Amino acid sequence: MLIGIDCRMIGSRFTGIGHYIENLIDNIAKQDKLNDYILYLNDPEYSEIKLPNSKFKKILVNSPIYSLKEQLIFPFHIYKSNPDLVHFPHFNAPILYVKKNIVTIHDVTLNTFAKSLVKKLAYNLSFFINCIKAKKIICVSNFSKQELNKQVPFTKNKSEVIYEGCIFNDKADPEHKKNAVPHIFYAGNWKAHKNVENLILAFEILKSQYKYQGQLKLTGTVSQDHLKPLELIEKSKYKKDIIQLGKINTQQLATNFQTAQVYVQPSFVEGFGLPVLEAFHYQTPVACSQTGSLPEVAGKAALYFNPHDPAEMAHQINTLLTSPKKAESLVKMGNDRLSLFSFGKMTKETIKVYQDVL
Repeated sequence: MLIGIDCRMIGSRFTGIGHYIENLIDNIAKQDKLNDYILYLNDPEYSEIKLPNSKFKKILVNSPIYSLKEQLIFPFHIYKSNPDLVHFPHFNAPILYVKKNIVTIHDVTLNTFAKSLVKKLAYNLSFFINCIKAKKIICVSNFSKQELNKQVPFTKNKSEVIYEGCIFNDKADPEHKKNAVPHIFYAGNWKAHKNVENLILAFEILKSQYKYQGQLKLTGTVSQDHLKPLELIEKSKYKKDIIQLGKINTQQLATNFQTAQVYVQPSFVEGFGLPVLEAFHYQTPVACSQTGSLPEVAGKAALYFNPHDPAEMAHQINTLLTSPKKAESLVKMGNDRLSLFSFGKMTKETIKVYQDVL
């Protein structure tokens, strides 16, 4: 059978979903000896990607994500290549493609935090139509599945959970690691649902009430439709200790995970929460929100807080900073949980979905 995969978001440029697609392809090449695959790509990824073996071919579609070309040009390329099944690894599939397909839903709450009415309408239109068209819907957590089934009840009989995998980069920068300043770490973007502003407020409480001497290091950059975190940093009396790392490479990411005293995931909601698993791998204790999929991913291996309460967040972070035995116990439990989340397992279960639909 011929299976098409929408790879327009492949690679590190698209963070979590990009890694999901990249590792799905790598593991399909290792596991599936029966089916052939078409990868639909935009430039520059089309020019850069190397096909894993002769069972794969690529097609240049140059249809940007969330664009008119995505809806009008991309389906033309799919119909022309005539696959038996297409896997769209995100809800933004072309509405005009009506043949057999499956969709992966990573998060069903993004429209809750979209401020633009146009964005909300576009999100909902694409989301609901693609849920209707899909033969199967892969959800990356039970939380995401429950939210999907609540919002779109007709998806109950065609949605199933396949946990994402996680891949780690162990090549920390030796010089940076040796000279690392004590710090609390957050890895992610600054969109509204990530709740970076309450993490900044919690850090101020750590500095003023708990006399914390280290830094807060933040990856990512300000989101233009949510400027509050940047405004709080500019006003903070501890501004010099809030380090904005911006977009960093995998080596820098590994270094900051490995040298952090605590990793914090303050999100109001997460469809999965990949950085928590990265922290487990790098043996960094985790404090995270008690909401969304995070308790499902972290289990008993993290300390939890109400994401709306910076004081509680600061208290839990301080517990990990000042209780080495507690932190060590959580690190051990976190390491044990990693076996639940592998790309090999994820791909095996995804291939089974392909076979069930075909």
